Amino acid sequence: MFLLKKILLYFIEPMAIISILFMVGLCYSWFTKKKIFGRLVITVVFILIFLIGFTGITDALLRNLETKYPKDGYKDRVFDFIVVLGGNDLELLDRLVYGIELFKKYPNCKLVVSSTLRKRFQTVLAFGVPNDSMIRISDAFSTTEEANRISEVIEDKPFLLITSAYHMRRAMMVFRHKDLNPIPAPVSYPRPWINKLAFLQSTNNFSNASVLIHEYLGIFILKLIYFFK
Repeated sequence: MFLLKKILLYFIEPMAIISILFMVGLCYSWFTKKKIFGRLVITVVFILIFLIGFTGITDALLRNLETKYPKDGYKDRVFDFIVVLGGNDLELLDRLVYGIELFKKYPNCKLVVSSTLRKRFQTVLAFGVPNDSMIRISDAFSTTEEANRISEVIEDKPFLLITSAYHMRRAMMVFRHKDLNPIPAPVSYPRPWINKLAFLQSTNNFSNASVLIHEYLGIFILKLIYFFK
């Protein structure tokens, strides 16, 4: 299921969508009589490339996700656990370092880490987190699976939830649906407002667009699932 999800996500990547549309446009332009339609599709492709790669649209939409919860909203709250969600290598280190930083401030808490962090366990220990202060969640490779495993350990106790700012909105939906009590503590927060030099960072903008599609589609699917449940 996890592998199937990854394969499906590949086909909704911005560059995958643009490449497919471009090939469709070329085929219609060269091999059918509907050349006008083919040219129209190719025109749409170039408009998408311009909007995604050379404007501040992706930055603006991403900021809408990232500013949903304040960075220091956990202050003056009572909690017994600090939960660090897993992710890819690029964002994982930020989440983990922030989790260790908060553990240092609240040493009486338990640090809960996902199985996707297994390669980083030695890093956690090296930063002075005692092994008996850490709870390892196994067999969890998605936000929903992490929520299922964590609910078995934490139950309804309040806890700090650490994940990337853009992912926090979807993560909070999942954990609250499990009747858990997460307190958001977003990391990598926030991105600068619309980048004035966006036209010089088209590659980064396509990466942001990929994040947007993944998050907003995930939120939409969750709302559908929860509505029919």
